[in-house]
Amino acid sequence: MNGYDDGGQPGRVRVKSARQVALRTLIRAEEDDAYVDRALRAEAQGLDSREHQLARTLVYAAVQRRATLAWWIEELTDRRAHDLDVQVRVPIELGLVQLAFLDRIPAHAAVDESVNLAKSISNRGGDRMVNAVLRRVVRDGLPALPSDETPRGAAVVHSVPRWLAERWFAELGPDAARALLARCNEPAERAIRVNTLHATVDEVERSLGVAAHRDEELPEALVLDEAVDLESTAEWDLGAIVPQARGAMLAARMLAPEPGETVLDLCAAPGGKTSHLAALMGGGAGITAVEQHEGRAAALRRTLDRLGAGDARVVVGDALKPPAALRGKVDAILLDPPCAALGTLQRQPDVRWRATPESIDALSELQERMVNAALPLLAPGGRILYSVCSIGPQESDEVLSRTQATVESRRTVLPHVDHTDGFEYALLRQ
Repeated sequence: MNGYDDGGQPGRVRVKSARQVALRTLIRAEEDDAYVDRALRAEAQGLDSREHQLARTLVYAAVQRRATLAWWIEELTDRRAHDLDVQVRVPIELGLVQLAFLDRIPAHAAVDESVNLAKSISNRGGDRMVNAVLRRVVRDGLPALPSDETPRGAAVVHSVPRWLAERWFAELGPDAARALLARCNEPAERAIRVNTLHATVDEVERSLGVAAHRDEELPEALVLDEAVDLESTAEWDLGAIVPQARGAMLAARMLAPEPGETVLDLCAAPGGKTSHLAALMGGGAGITAVEQHEGRAAALRRTLDRLGAGDARVVVGDALKPPAALRGKVDAILLDPPCAALGTLQRQPDVRWRATPESIDALSELQERMVNAALPLLAPGGRILYSVCSIGPQESDEVLSRTQATVESRRTVLPHVDHTDGFEYALLRQ
């Protein structure tokens, strides 16, 4: 559960403003098919940090718990949730989020402010329905959810598309699938990588002044025990810290680049893994980072400069058509292709609703082509680390079985087991 104070009292967070931002964000995301993080960024300008955190919590919970909220709405109204006008449904969803998942907001505040939200956007008496539904919940409690013993029930309880619940039940077995699904709705880990080009882990841990713990396998990792506005810290300004899940940090460690090697990072933006490679090599010399989009490549260049990896070369190019001049000359390649990102459901709320079996099939074909395009670049004895922040054989086993690569080692990182973002890794040779 997440706790927030009611904003009606002086000196406390102004929750009404946060709720209005959440309302506008959710409606904009639905009507414009916008990613919620981008819509929230646009709508939340000017909020102070506590209001922004509440707005973000409301938005992310409403999106993550969409299927659960729809079940409750349909039980409470005897109508299909998506048959309701969005100007009525979204205030109900926000009210249910507060009543069900936020334990320090009083019920009366959750109801009253949700009714006010409906009044502010609906001229057809939608506030009366919002009021009736939410007051029924306060009086009688939330309708019972189905059992998660089956994929159909699990899809409602853990709020994912039914096809995904069915797929994970089949691939992992019911018990592991339920554990993974439950983990996908818990807060993501607060992990940072200390940029050892600019600071030591001891220095950062002391200067941040926040309780944290370390990872024996990843000596540059710190997992923070409380939320920190990292971009407002001196460590951020110095380029000494990088927000990065421990699952993602494994990529550079598994590729294990050595100083003096020629290293290629394909699909390199936004640069977290590229800068990690540079830190392990003592600087950016020898690294070529490829990014297809010019704007993202320019941002990547700025990131590498800020993090002390300015000697790395940034190239605008297509991973399917990597630099011909590097053919047969690369010692180590990091290939982190586009993927369904099913390992990141904790931190990317709308990924679960955007992915489809068909889109994953298309991504799998693209991933196969990228591996085969990268193989000719390897020098004798060279290696590729294939990395996707997704889960399942469609983007791992099935891809690798269709390539010309030899798989030297494999690793799967699962959120409910490893308590970080999910990844599929494979170290490949020609």
